[in-house]
Amino acid sequence: MWPLVAPLAICANVGFGASIVALNAYIPTLAQGAQEVVAARANIMKSMRTESTAPRHSIDGEESAEADAPLLSRPSEERGLHSDAYAMKAEHDKILSATTSRISSQGIALGYSSGIVMLLLALIPVRAMKGSTDSLRLAVGLSGIWWALFSLPAAVWLPGASSVRQADDA
Repeated sequence: MWPLVAPLAICANVGFGASIVALNAYIPTLAQGAQEVVAARANIMKSMRTESTAPRHSIDGEESAEADAPLLSRPSEERGLHSDAYAMKAEHDKILSATTSRISSQGIALGYSSGIVMLLLALIPVRAMKGSTDSLRLAVGLSGIWWALFSLPAAVWLPGASSVRQADDA
């Protein structure tokens, strides 16, 4: 049985690492949909509409009055963003960063808290069965069931790759 343990441990660690990468990939998408970020984006768009003399720009400054002008070498005001829009863009970026951090830290806190709860629950059969091998197997099996059960909401509610691409194209 021992020759099987090493490959399974490697697969488990690779799977865990891949799951962290995949779940962290959703944080920017979730942050973009947060109310405070949407409100900041709406304020920028509203400001840009009221600036009748300013050329139209996207929030990220991707469109420019001069199509061949380098994006990073010129300040935003030279590209046509007025100081109000530039300040609102800076505020939007600040709110987006804070929202991303909040979502990430709350997710980590919730994950570790639920892991502690699971360890405490698994301790009950281990202590009742006096730490036998079967009780440890039961604890590991319950941990797997716990992980699978609480992964289902993410699998159901987080958008798939195709729906994210469709949203970006719209």
